[in-house]
Amino acid sequence: MDFIFQFVAQKDLLMPSNPPIIRTKDVYKYYRTGDTQVTALSGVSLEFQQGDFVSIMGPSGGGKTTFLNCLGGLDLPDQGEIYFKNRLLNKMGDNELTELRR
Repeated sequence: MDFIFQFVAQKDLLMPSNPPIIRTKDVYKYYRTGDTQVTALSGVSLEFQQGDFVSIMGPSGGGKTTFLNCLGGLDLPDQGEIYFKNRLLNKMGDNELTELRR
């Protein structure tokens, strides 16, 4: 029985750690409606490994579509960073973003 616990405790040593395929760090996105500023995303920091199955859930108007648009390079955050395969989306040019979307 001790062997099983030892194996579980050491599994990170046996499996190579891969960098996340997508990583967001302190992502903020704002929209303006007249004189009012609406915060769609507020400090979102997440990591997704290749092969992860992820569900984005929340109430209507909660920022789900805005978040996915930012992840896909359709929109850029006002603050924060989004990385795809360790490349910063915020700094990609139009051609690179087009390739990302394909």
